Amino acid sequence: MKILQVVVVSFLLVGCSSKSYFEGNPRAGYEPVPIDGAKKETAALVKAADGIGIWKVDGKREASFIKVMASGGYDSILLNEGYHTITCHRRGDLAIGRTFYKKGHEYLIDYLEERDGNRRRVYYWVKDLTEDEVVYGSEKKLSDFANE
Repeated sequence: MKILQVVVVSFLLVGCSSKSYFEGNPRAGYEPVPIDGAKKETAALVKAADGIGIWKVDGKREASFIKVMASGGYDSILLNEGYHTITCHRRGDLAIGRTFYKKGHEYLIDYLEERDGNRRRVYYWVKDLTEDEVVYGSEKKLSDFANE
């Protein structure tokens, strides 16, 4: 019986100490919601990776409480060109600081989540897919954590 207890406790300790990583991926489809009268022809399209929902823009709640509780918020939004702040949800709020969004450009809010036992850390960034450059944060890849 004591051996069984030692095996179970050892298994739990080893299992709890390993790190795992989860990458965001673009969704199969998007349904953009215009913000402040943005029109598709003259707006920036901001998409969220799976697992992220957009719920606040420029300090104003855009997604209803029910929408946030059901799906975390919108999967994509249309923004008029200019500087905007965005708040997303992924197991807590992710605040994207003042960033310039260009009309006609497509952006992706992406992430990599690191789990270590009960601890979680979410790295997130905004990438301009039109120019293939990160405009907010620092892009992370699984290979960045290969030696851990």
